[in-house]
Formats: sequence, C-alpha cells, structure tokens
Amino acid sequence: MQRIYELEDHTKLCAEMSSIMSLLHEGIVNDPQNLYLLASDTEEGEKISRILKAYFQPMFRHVHTFSIENLNGEKTELFRDEGLRNLVKVIVQIVRVVPGREEECVINATGGYKAQISFAGLIGQVLKIPVYYLFEGFASVISLPEMPVFFDYKIWLKHFQLFRDLYQLGVISTKLLPERTDLSALKGA
Repeated sequence: MQRIYELEDHTKLCAEMSSIMSLLHEGIVNDPQNLYLLASDTEEGEKISRILKAYFQPMFRHVHTFSIENLNGEKTELFRDEGLRNLVKVIVQIVRVVPGREEECVINATGGYKAQISFAGLIGQVLKIPVYYLFEGFASVISLPEMPVFFDYKIWLKHFQLFRDLYQLGVISTKLLPERTDLSALKGA
C-alpha cells in the first residue's frame, strides 16, 4: 500500500482510485467524511473493495463497503433483473442517510460495469445529485450533464400501484394499464 501512496501521479492508479483522488484534488469533495464503495458480489469485487477501503481509510473519516447481490457477469438474467435493481436500492438507501445530501453528496460512476454508469447517472438526476465520471485517458473527472428527461413525482405517485405491480412481476402486462392508455404508438400506428 505504501508504494501506491508514494505515486505522485494519481492518474496511474486504477480508475476507481484515480477518480476519487481527482474528486479530492479538485475540491469537489472538500470535507471527506464518508466514502461509500459499492462492489459486485464476486471474489474479485470483494478483494478490490478491501484494497480500496484500506487505501482510502486515511483520507476519509469513514469508509463503508457494500457488496451488491447479483451484480456480476455470471448470470445475465440475475444481473439484469436483480443486480441492477439492487444497485439502485443501495444507492438510494445511502443517499437517504447522508445528512445535507444536496451539499455533501456526489456519485462517482467510474468503475464497474458500463450499465452501472447509466443507472448512476439517472439516479443522480432524479435525486438532484451531481454525477462524476473519469473517462479513460482523462486527467480528471468530469461532471456528467443532465439528460433531457424529467422525472415527474406527481405522475409516479398517481401510478404508484401500477409501477409496483410492474416491478414485482418484472414484465409489462397491458392488462395492468388503465383502460384509457393509448398503445397505438407501440403498434407502429
């Protein structure tokens, strides 16, 4: 670990380390209280999580690690149906416990599977939290711009039962949709 600390150029580290160091060096994270590391539930994910925790413990007041169940490439269906959902659940749970999250919280979408980047970006946008990413070859992180989508809480609350049913079923059934729902666009009409 000491040899890693002695490196002057943080861009020579792995993507996860480089991006977090960039967040610190650029003052994006200027009061390093809590660092939450999310890892896939594999041996490699657990090992990397332990290394990252040991590396960042001297820099943050608390370093928390989470293993995300089924967020691995072993079973495609479980990754799609459960792993990505579990990732979203854990991020949302973490954000809920961060005091003053608007001022204190950022999401670092660097590292892991590519699908995670899009989910992290969307979570950040919905929860109004800045999302950063370190592209390979860049010297520092960039803030991901907001996507041209809008999350309307009123619509979500109005159709909460439908969304809950869809989530539990894992499929979309037209029988669950209100009778007045226009599906002609889906039929190419």
